[in-house]
Amino acid sequence: MRYGWLALAAIVFSAPSFASIEAKLSQCQNINDKLDRLICYDNLAKSVNSSSSHSSDSSPVVRSNIVQPTVSVVAPEDDFGRVKPKPDAIERLTLTVARVTKNPYGAMKISFTNNQTWKQIDSRRFRIKKGDTVYIKKGALGSFLLGMEGRNSTIRVKREK
Repeated sequence: MRYGWLALAAIVFSAPSFASIEAKLSQCQNINDKLDRLICYDNLAKSVNSSSSHSSDSSPVVRSNIVQPTVSVVAPEDDFGRVKPKPDAIERLTLTVARVTKNPYGAMKISFTNNQTWKQIDSRRFRIKKGDTVYIKKGALGSFLLGMEGRNSTIRVKREK
């Protein structure tokens, strides 16, 4: 009977601390500003950790490990035409044509030996064949131009793959 009263007393005295934590959590949850909400949660976590370190409970505190994202190294040629250019990005790429196909409207789809595929997005005539060496350079407003050395014309292209 004596231990029952002790257990009841422990529950009664610890219940307000859990209720206050829940109340503080709901207060933090209602904060609209992201930074202020984060600060509120951090302060609440610090108060819980400091109160748990003063308690006589010897249960360990489990903290999750934060996994750092891995950074993959990609050659600049692989990103050319695919992502927003970086200030130190390459301006021109020289490629060898592996295959040329045309869609029903006459626009070309050009596959290169480095496994890149580009498609023509304008309606100009431009003759290329397998084995030709072409260049792709940056044009205005994020566009790309495909041309050949010794020719005075280019076509607009867009990278597919």
